[in-house]
Order: sequence, then C-alpha cells, then structure tokens
Amino acid sequence: MSVVLALVVPVAGAGCGLGGAEGAAVLSPGPGLEAVAAASGPLAQRAPRIVDRSRLGAALSSAGIRLPPGSNVYAVVLDREAPGRRFDVYEAGGGARSVDFWPASSVKLLAAVGALAYLKTLGFSGASTVTYDNGQTVPVRTLYRAAIVESTNDAYDDLVAIAGVDWLNDTFLTALNGFPETVIQRSYVSAGVISSPPMTIREEGRELSLAARTSAGGFGVAEAGNRSNLLELTDSVRRVVLHGSLRPDQRFPIDAIDALDLEQALLEAEGFLELAALRDTGILVYNKPGYVPGDDCVDVAYIDDLDHPRAYLLGVSTPDDGPQCRSLTEVARGTLAFLGSL
Repeated sequence: MSVVLALVVPVAGAGCGLGGAEGAAVLSPGPGLEAVAAASGPLAQRAPRIVDRSRLGAALSSAGIRLPPGSNVYAVVLDREAPGRRFDVYEAGGGARSVDFWPASSVKLLAAVGALAYLKTLGFSGASTVTYDNGQTVPVRTLYRAAIVESTNDAYDDLVAIAGVDWLNDTFLTALNGFPETVIQRSYVSAGVISSPPMTIREEGRELSLAARTSAGGFGVAEAGNRSNLLELTDSVRRVVLHGSLRPDQRFPIDAIDALDLEQALLEAEGFLELAALRDTGILVYNKPGYVPGDDCVDVAYIDDLDHPRAYLLGVSTPDDGPQCRSLTEVARGTLAFLGSL
C-alpha cells in the first residue's frame, strides 16, 4: 500500500519560504478532486474508490491532535506494487480543493520543471547554461538544485524567467498537464510579476538567444500572486519521484537525468515532514517545504517506506506557529499514524 497525503491552511500576507521573502494573496476555492482525477491529468489512471471526509479528522481528534482552524488535510492510499489500482482518499478540514493559502516555496519544484519543459521545447536540457547580458553564466542544474535544496528565491525567479511567465501559465500549468489551478508569476525577490531578461542558452556547442519577455500577469489571481492546491502540489512531487515508472503520457516532458537530479534534490531538501515520518526508521522523504512567517507552514513530500510496499505523498500546511512549524509536524505525524492503522 502507498499513500498520497497533504495538509494545508488558508492564510494571506507576506513572508518567506525556507529560502527567503515571498508575497501572498487571498484566493478563491479550486476544483474538486473528483473532477481532476477524472480528467486527462496526472491522476487519470487511478479513479478514486472512496472520498472519506470524516474518518481522518475524527482520528486526529481522538489522538488529541487539534487541527488548527483553516487547515486542510488530503490523503490518498495507494498500492505501490499495483500502481494501476484505484485509491482511497481521506480528507479533513478543507481537503484537497482549497486554494485559499499561500503555496510559498512549495511551488519552486513546478517552477523548476516548467523551466526544464520549456528548454526541452527548444532542444535543450538541464545540462545547458544560461548567460545574461551582464555576462553572468549559470548552469540550469545549479539553479534548480538551489531552488529546491536551499530554497533560494533568486534561483526560483531565474527558473520562472527562463520559461517566461506567460508560457509557464498558458502552456505548462494547464488542465491538460494536470495543473488547472496552479499559477506561478510572483517574484520572491522583488515586488510584482517576474520578467525575463535577454538570455542565451548554450549546450554542447549549440546556442540560442532569447529576447526579453514581459507579462502583465494576473491569470485570475488577485494582486498577481501565486496559487495552487494540495492535489497539484503533492502530485508534482509524485511525478518527479516516480518519473521512470509512470506511463509516458503521465511523465513530465523533461529528460530522465533531470528527473533523477530533481528527485535527488527533493531527497536532500530539509523540511518539516522528516520528523513526522521518523526518517531514521527506513523511510525516505522527498519533499519541498515552504514557510511564510505570519502566514503558512507548508510541506509536500513523497515518503517511501523501504521496509513495506508503501509510499506516502504527504503535503502539509498549517497557520504559522513559528519557524519550527510544530503544528504541521504534529498533524502530519497523526495523519501518518492514521494511515498506518488502515
């Protein structure tokens, strides 16, 4: 059995991910899990068996774990040895559908994948370099590792700039690709929408110069902010970690070596869920956390239990209660205990 799990809290404001300052926006609710799972997106091959919106919350309460107001929990139990089987869905709080929270640094994985997908359309990969008008040259793999492992905000902005805000949102982050609610446009370094400066892409003797690109932003999000939900954030991690075992039409359009590098970066990233998953007991945690002081604690992860045929795609967000995000860890630990009892 394997598990997809996520928890979130709606809050607005400004703050930082684990790597630096970010802005936030109050957003409207997103679509239901059932609609996404029935579409041609990343969960289309696994129709839900049940959607239980009561047992998880009751189990947390019975364990003496308080779900902070505004929190959302989303958990899907899968059989890793039979990935084509249906899955059972458990929700508490607002569940998988809410987008009324700031996704913080957890969107940086999709920014990285989006940059790689755009480069792929041009015939390049993560082995390429980007050179700006000021002469600065940086390897793309250096950028995406910095954005994921260290959660560096400059690297995140650069990755979005490579893809370009309009291409990223109009072409990559779409319902067809499994991300109908996600929007990425906000700079985490300065105010406003990210612009793409002139740049030259080089790889193995090839080079291509790209003109400056700007975007008016918006995409249905107030104050040109970012937006996502737990279903899409957790599934971005799942599709990276399981890249090699997914059907071709379910994989991200990136090179296999880049998928492996992203997977390793997620494994190296340090977030809040390692404590909840008891990492020293033969469990691997691939995660992308985010933290916004005054707003949200967020973490999304694929957790692999090496001793059992189980995996957990776990995402958590709770209202900020300090940089240690103790409420998030407590709720995640209680959720894992519930899932382990099934």
